[in-house]
Amino acid sequence: MTRRAARVAVATAWCGALALLAVSVVWGRAYQRESPEVFLGAAPLVGRSFADGWDWRFGWGLVAAAVMAVIVVGSVVRGW
Repeated sequence: MTRRAARVAVATAWCGALALLAVSVVWGRAYQRESPEVFLGAAPLVGRSFADGWDWRFGWGLVAAAVMAVIVVGSVVRGW
């Protein structure tokens, strides 16, 4: 696989992941509005907003998730 093909593959994977994320957020918000008894929150973004199901909170769990993300990305870039 050439470098160009690898870059295209990675870009396609990222675009697919972002599209999947966007679709899941839109679907989840619509589902939360239709069925308020269903709780779609997940750590570290827990909370509840009855309008759309999302209540963004900043806390230590979010900081820990960001630190872990940086560690994982750094490890992958270094080839560990």
